[in-house]
Amino acid sequence: QKSALVGLLGGIGVVLTLGLMGRILDRLGWYQLNWVYEDPSVLKGGLLLGLGLGTLLRINSLYPDIPSRLTTGSEAEALILNRKAKLPVEGQPLRLDATLIGAPGLANGLAQECYLAYGDGLVKLALTTPQMVWLGLRHSHRHPQHWLGRQVQVAGWARRAGGYFWIDVAHLQPLNQPSGLEDQGPLWATLMGLGLSGWGILTIFIGH
Repeated sequence: QKSALVGLLGGIGVVLTLGLMGRILDRLGWYQLNWVYEDPSVLKGGLLLGLGLGTLLRINSLYPDIPSRLTTGSEAEALILNRKAKLPVEGQPLRLDATLIGAPGLANGLAQECYLAYGDGLVKLALTTPQMVWLGLRHSHRHPQHWLGRQVQVAGWARRAGGYFWIDVAHLQPLNQPSGLEDQGPLWATLMGLGLSGWGILTIFIGH
């Protein structure tokens, strides 16, 4: 969680440094560079750049490598029952086989109501891929709605916040089926970080 804040503070630091340099250059008579501290675009761009870099810095901690082996029952139970809340950014990689359940029809068009029936309880699944809208509109058989009630394997990252436990899904696939659904969370986070960084750089040099 702290990386985005550190990046934002770093962006502010860069802006303040540029402002100080601009004032020094102005006093030295290099007036063509006084835009460095007078242009508000530098402040806005620096903040965007810092936020983007902070997002990129935290990707590895947000999405650690997922093991190829199944998570054992005792390991999964320890993750689910552990009340020593870690920050959501400290995701614990896991791979489970369990039954997929959830709401049918339009109530689950974005796969927002999907759960694993694991042990004596339910574990919320979080799927963020933008393609979920397209799969729902097409009634594609790759949409998790069509797998309700079936045994599936889910690979992802266990997270906890405020006493709430869920799994960020990286891969979801019915057992005995050759293909499944890739969520690509790290890819979208990378694109967002690059987009914010690029926007910040353009804002600094072009304005607005």
